[in-house]
Amino acid sequence: MAARTTPDLCANIWPGAVGQFIEAGGLVDLSKFADFDSVIQGRVPTELIPSFATPSTMGGGYHQFPWKTNPVMMLYNVGLFRSVGLTKPPRTYSDFWAAARKLTRDRDGNGQIDAWIAAPQYEPIWWQRFFDFYPFYLAAGEGRTLIENGRVVFDSPAADSAMAFFQTGFARGYFPRSKFQFDSFLSGQIAVLITGPYAMPALDAAKPPGFAYAAAPIPVPDGTPDDGRMPVTYGDPKNLAVFSTTKHPEAAWAFLKFLVSPESDAALLAQTQQLPIRAHLLTDSATAGFFANHPGLVPFARQAERTRGVDSAPELKEAFDLIAQSFESSAVLSIESPKDAVTGAAHHVQRLLDVE
Repeated sequence: MAARTTPDLCANIWPGAVGQFIEAGGLVDLSKFADFDSVIQGRVPTELIPSFATPSTMGGGYHQFPWKTNPVMMLYNVGLFRSVGLTKPPRTYSDFWAAARKLTRDRDGNGQIDAWIAAPQYEPIWWQRFFDFYPFYLAAGEGRTLIENGRVVFDSPAADSAMAFFQTGFARGYFPRSKFQFDSFLSGQIAVLITGPYAMPALDAAKPPGFAYAAAPIPVPDGTPDDGRMPVTYGDPKNLAVFSTTKHPEAAWAFLKFLVSPESDAALLAQTQQLPIRAHLLTDSATAGFFANHPGLVPFARQAERTRGVDSAPELKEAFDLIAQSFESSAVLSIESPKDAVTGAAHHVQRLLDVE
């Protein structure tokens, strides 16, 4: 951007970087195109559209167009669950711990635990929180993200619940403080993976004969009503943007519209097995046939409309760094309570936002 050598259009924009791009004057406000409203409303689920808007504190408008999503869910070993008498995946935290008591065990009888229900990443790496704390926070808090209008909003019961969930898992030994290879899930050493649909091609290519797995939503705190809808999770979206260096904004916008057409969305699914951010994926004539031939992706397609990305804040990576440090202190090491860890992280993130 500083060298003014950006392309006309990019199809891999992470929402967490959009704030920095806007601050640098690098992106076109797509809402200025006359047919923007009809294009976005004709493709994107209504519930999701506001989550991609540029905050009013940064001028408003839309500097990214929703393109594809990889909803974070639980993949669970169906056969392993059945072998211990579990016929369905856990919906609540209590359900999860009941399953953990059966699935965390000594497999070879040498007196040491060598199989666990799940193995969250324990190191304080900022982007790893997209596969533990953040989706559980979104699920507990009905999709509310971290920052609104420049103010931190995650010092909340939802964040406390998510942090406490992982502290419980590590403290009780249901989650190991060890690194595992990808095939730990296929070998039965780990019963649950928290991941997106992009993991499925590799799993399908490597799984042993008879191995079966399925996708299920992120668990929610006890007492959460079951209204028939999936809990909200992190969607890991990658979006489209037009850079302000373009000499052909109308042509770039026309090409963007081609990339989000029904035909392009069908091609995206067929070639990548990643989900376009399109309403009614399972019934749309352009995409329904794909899911008839790929039933394992159906839960992810259902989940796609119940997702959130991340806030378009320039300081977002640093904010997740702070959350990751609190996660290590509280969830992994039990040095501080979940409430204190969340409050401390929220305080430091707000100071970061105020300085910026």
